[in-house]
Amino acid sequence: MKKYIDLERGFISIFIAIFCVSVLSRVTQQKVQGFTYNGLEAFFVFIGIVFLNYFSTQELKRRGVLLGIFTGCMIGYGAAIGEAFYASNSHILLTDIWIYFNGLAYSVVSTEILWIFLRIYDLYKSGNWEVSENKLINKGIHILNCYPFRSYLVIILLVWIPAFIALLPGYYSSDGPLQLGNILNGGYINLQWPAIHTLVLGACFKVGNIIGGSYNVGLIIYCILQGGLLAAAMAYAASMLSKWKVPGSMISIVTIVMAANPVVQAYAFSTTKDAMFGSFLLFVTVGVAELSLRSQTFFASVKKMILFSLVIWWMCATRKQGIYVMLIVFVIVFILTKQYRKKLFLIIIPSLVCALAINPVISLIFPVQKDNPRELLSIPSQQMARVYCYAKDSLSVQELEELAYYYDLEQFEEYIEPLSDPTKGAINNDALNQDTKGYFQLWAKLGMKHPGLYIQAFLWGTIGYFYPSAEVYNRWSGLSPWNEFAAEPHNECIKDGGETNQITQFNLLPSYYDYLQEGCGEMFPNNPIMTLWVHPALPFYALLLSAVLIIFSKEYKKLITWLLPGIFWGSVMLGPVMCIRYVCPLFYCIPFIILLPFIKIEENKKIEGVN
Repeated sequence: MKKYIDLERGFISIFIAIFCVSVLSRVTQQKVQGFTYNGLEAFFVFIGIVFLNYFSTQELKRRGVLLGIFTGCMIGYGAAIGEAFYASNSHILLTDIWIYFNGLAYSVVSTEILWIFLRIYDLYKSGNWEVSENKLINKGIHILNCYPFRSYLVIILLVWIPAFIALLPGYYSSDGPLQLGNILNGGYINLQWPAIHTLVLGACFKVGNIIGGSYNVGLIIYCILQGGLLAAAMAYAASMLSKWKVPGSMISIVTIVMAANPVVQAYAFSTTKDAMFGSFLLFVTVGVAELSLRSQTFFASVKKMILFSLVIWWMCATRKQGIYVMLIVFVIVFILTKQYRKKLFLIIIPSLVCALAINPVISLIFPVQKDNPRELLSIPSQQMARVYCYAKDSLSVQELEELAYYYDLEQFEEYIEPLSDPTKGAINNDALNQDTKGYFQLWAKLGMKHPGLYIQAFLWGTIGYFYPSAEVYNRWSGLSPWNEFAAEPHNECIKDGGETNQITQFNLLPSYYDYLQEGCGEMFPNNPIMTLWVHPALPFYALLLSAVLIIFSKEYKKLITWLLPGIFWGSVMLGPVMCIRYVCPLFYCIPFIILLPFIKIEENKKIEGVN
């Protein structure tokens, strides 16, 4: 019987290989100018796919086969739609049969790769994981297991030294210069950005100016603080994985590969709020894992509960999304955890309340500029602006009057497909506050009339988070230019030039600086593997792989931990532009996300003396 099953699998593998070779050759010829498959290359691709299919399904459980097919189709058709989206400048024709053929070919290849991951994972879970017999490697892994936090911290910091030197005194970009301009020049805090981050940033610059007589010193202090915090978070996550019996070789490989990532390095030494938030997101993710997978030990330790509560507060204080993400996770954990509900409530709710109280308290101490509600309306603004620009003739007089009530329609003429700043800037805040319900009724009404335009507008701002191609690059998607708005933290240094307090780049390692810029910007367009390594879609694929392995092993408890970075990834979709900066917090979490399925679930029975 087994011979017939093997023969059947072999014929299926050959059929799949023929299909993939024919479709992929056409796709490659379209995407790579002047490329043509010769017979030998096609033959090797054919043989490769046959063996890939045959051996990846060998002894794989039916659950794994079906999981691989379902997820592979998600990835494959997502890639085909993304490709068609950019090829047609967002005007996808669903009647184009090649979308479905391309999607099927990509799905097959994605499924094969997932089957291999599931096969390896199945070997690991069944206890057939082979440890290397190389003495040097084993000795290195033994040292890492004995002193995991200190070892990984040193390794990460060593990997980051070239980036620190290349970016000296630090990468002064994104919203950081504007925050500093407000607090140091204007004497107020703009609550559009997290007040705590503004205060930390401003304090570092003040101290640097006092100590060294230059804001360059302040920028160095801030970058050392933030870089050290991020390195400590990654090292702590690696040490906990080691404690929870994940193989040391896997931890070291994934951690070092991500520590060397240009996105991880560049943002570790930048003034953006997102990087500091990333450290606390990782600390909280590890805490949720311990809370859900080692409940008895965690809730027996007062010290652990207090520290967890503090890092939750810091996470929520350094980015507003943290509050909503943590609240959703709390509700789910509260429902699923019956034994420790009281302690869970006392740990999380006070942290969330204190985080919500930050802005009112800051307003009593400092002059502030209030946050603008239009920051939450990027997607609706882009969607209605697209309808106005592309289907204005289809709108009734009443609909145009309603649009004009909520928006300055002249600014709609400045509509930019990937960026919502012009359209959300056109919002009439008074009208929105007076009739919020009417605003969303208008949004829903226009969406019912033009669902295609709404989908296109949404994809322009989000497709880069799941379509792994360098095509998604745009002017705003990469690392922001140095001091883009020429904002300086000194009354006499608003513009470039002249003053000793001026923040300047040192340019000590120009080649490495260019490497970081290309990784965070154009995403190495000529190298698909390097592109994926630095792509905004990388967190999506890490989350997807982690979820597949967890579901395959039926260890659903781990999904509680997965939810924290997973929900945060979903919240990024509501941002004003597809940007690597918004998902960079997840880049620091990727080693923990990928290795989460490999954690051994076991409760410590002996808890005496835990504090």
